[in-house]
Amino acid sequence: MKIIEELIPEQIAFSIPEETVRHLRLNGAKEPIIGQDRAIDALELGLGINASGYNIFISGASGTGRRTVLTTLLADYKANWDELQDIAYAYNFSRPLEPKALFFPAGCGADFKKKLHTAIDSIRRQTRQTFKSEAFLAEKKKIAAAIDTEENQILADFERRMIAEGFKLVQIRDDKSRSMDLVPVFKRKPVSFDELQIKAAQGKFSDEKLTQLRETYYRCMDQMAELFSMLREKRRSVDKEIRGLKTKSASPIIENELAFLKSFYSKEPGNRAVLTYLAEIKDDLLSRLHIYAEPFRSAAQKRTFFERYEVNLFSEHTPEKNYIIQEEVPTFANLFGSIEVTDGSRTAAVNGHLRLRAGAVHRAFGGFLVLRLQDLLMEDGAWPYLKRVLQSGKIEIQTPPSGNQTPSLLKPEALPAKLKVIIIGEGTHMIFCTRKIPISRNCLKSARNLTPKCLLRMKIRHS
Repeated sequence: MKIIEELIPEQIAFSIPEETVRHLRLNGAKEPIIGQDRAIDALELGLGINASGYNIFISGASGTGRRTVLTTLLADYKANWDELQDIAYAYNFSRPLEPKALFFPAGCGADFKKKLHTAIDSIRRQTRQTFKSEAFLAEKKKIAAAIDTEENQILADFERRMIAEGFKLVQIRDDKSRSMDLVPVFKRKPVSFDELQIKAAQGKFSDEKLTQLRETYYRCMDQMAELFSMLREKRRSVDKEIRGLKTKSASPIIENELAFLKSFYSKEPGNRAVLTYLAEIKDDLLSRLHIYAEPFRSAAQKRTFFERYEVNLFSEHTPEKNYIIQEEVPTFANLFGSIEVTDGSRTAAVNGHLRLRAGAVHRAFGGFLVLRLQDLLMEDGAWPYLKRVLQSGKIEIQTPPSGNQTPSLLKPEALPAKLKVIIIGEGTHMIFCTRKIPISRNCLKSARNLTPKCLLRMKIRHS
């Protein structure tokens, strides 16, 4: 028996509270895709594995929400700050063509770069002021005066001996240099051997005496050569003494300016490379005092000189950094970094560490690099080198395998590949299962190459 009951409008009225609508609009559905619970669970598992070698391939037809699901799952990703490191490339003083990598706690790289720049600038200013001080100039003058007095005494003694031998010590000047020579003395006047030869022909000078005078001249010239060689050696010793004075005066300045950086990084474990680098900077600054203690010829020369003490902050971590890098144009350079081409006026060894540019793999350190497989396979050399990076765990900045660019002589230190790669492809390229599936003949060659240990292996057959 059917019961029919008439309802009034108030009984069938249905409404959703405005607060509920606002909440749904802002937060969306909990599950972004329907019917793919297993795929989402697998993706969440892969994203949650914090170990090297666990990279991800997402398969599916275009428009099925692959990227949307991935973006949703990664929306709240926070990098583990304790495991992150800032990385900077620095000048290698022993091998200039092989820039070295320095590692810092996350967020400390920029501070190190700034403090080092400030320290080097302060060292330059204080050193120049010290070398202009009255105390330094007085000590330098004392050293120079001592050698001048000794040199003048030695030359005076030699000149007296030459007068006794019948010669006068004269200075010869030309456009570019000055030299000393011995000139015979005839009747208390200096004359040349040509003039004496003429006088000998005229019977005014003995041929035998002229011959003896020539022999004496060559013997005295040998003595003068030995004398000036000894004086040059003394000058070198004086220059060395003055350099020692400069080193003694500048060493405390350099030590004090670098002391703060040394004290800070000596407390951090694993920072021996940074301390070694600071020690190398000190040695280099001391050995190049003669350059930066004097005015530079141009601003460009000054900039080029001090760039050797700058660091290239290659990977920096900040609280607002985006750790989800989606590279839409995965060229070799965009992915793995590049070496800036020189302008032709500088050799590769001159501050080459500052010409290194980061790629997407470097920007993704501590996070995820998202790539489309189709874009990746279209770029020459990109996919084979990405496999090599994932398998070795090392990233080397290299010249692209093709193109007109001349291979660079620079060989920067390789960096650890601390990222997770996510590749999005079509169903005809790869699949997360072990059963055989059809695949087009055109994709067969590419699919056979997609089998590094770091990606899921699959079975394929062509149709």
